[in-house]
Amino acid sequence: MAANLPSRDEFLQKSLEVITACAICHEPFDAKHTPARIRSPDDKCQHVFGSTCLRRWLESDAGNANTCPCCRAVLFRKHRVPKFTDAPSARAFNPRWLENLTSRYEHLFFVKHLWFGLWHFYHGNNDLITDTDIEECIHEALADVTSDFGLDDLLCVRYEHWPGMQEAAKEMIRAHYQADEFKELTAESFRTIWLPRLEVVLGWKVEIDSDDEEDMDMVD
Repeated sequence: MAANLPSRDEFLQKSLEVITACAICHEPFDAKHTPARIRSPDDKCQHVFGSTCLRRWLESDAGNANTCPCCRAVLFRKHRVPKFTDAPSARAFNPRWLENLTSRYEHLFFVKHLWFGLWHFYHGNNDLITDTDIEECIHEALADVTSDFGLDDLLCVRYEHWPGMQEAAKEMIRAHYQADEFKELTAESFRTIWLPRLEVVLGWKVEIDSDDEEDMDMVD
């Protein structure tokens, strides 16, 4: 093996490299552009770069930014970066949508629970109501339907219908404030006001007949 090694003079002449410039930007080192040596976890990579260029590279979003720019030795665990897409999810997730409920009784149950939940804003003497407050009431009504009907998945509202749902909820709140007291959701108001209102928002299609009053009595 020693026979394959260069002589001292040959080594000093050919194998010593004085590093004066950054291998990334090729600019010379100076007081602001100081050299920095990499020390990889296994100490096999010890390449030298300008500290500013090296940090910029290692902190970038490049796919291989956790490696040495020269030898590609892996230096550290790379942060995972989330990627967003409009494509359907590959997960086995099949949410149950409020829009897909076809039972008049289920519609009425949701509307009554939403109506009652939104009354608490007036009851609590709170005149400043945020969109988050309204969203929580809608979610509570969805959870009530999910629980009482024994659905396997939490009932959800599609994203595109949220603005309309929030506005319908605000109309219910205004009705409570105008009444100055809690009013039960009657069959007449359900038939003529709130069911048609949510039909517009959610696209519900349902036939209403003479059993309205009986259905109202069945929903707690």
